[in-house]
Amino acid sequence: KKLDPVKVSGVKISPDPVVSGEAATFKISGSTDKDISGGEVVISVSYFGIHGTYTLKMTIKDNNGGRLTCISFKFKITLDSTVSVS
Repeated sequence: KKLDPVKVSGVKISPDPVVSGEAATFKISGSTDKDISGGEVVISVSYFGIHGTYTLKMTIKDNNGGRLTCISFKFKITLDSTVSVS
């Protein structure tokens, strides 16, 4: 199996868990020893089961459509618990 040129070293989700209806930030750290002049990032999110766990899959491709890296990780989305009813 050929190794991907980009090595992902970490994923930080803020806030964690993600709050439904609010913006979230996914910081993905990585490194490579290859010169990259452009390309595209393809992100898909899927949901399975009844426990509210989502899976984010991210693929980075170079200008020629070759795969630089592909990662997937699970995250949760919670309803905002600070909503007050008046």
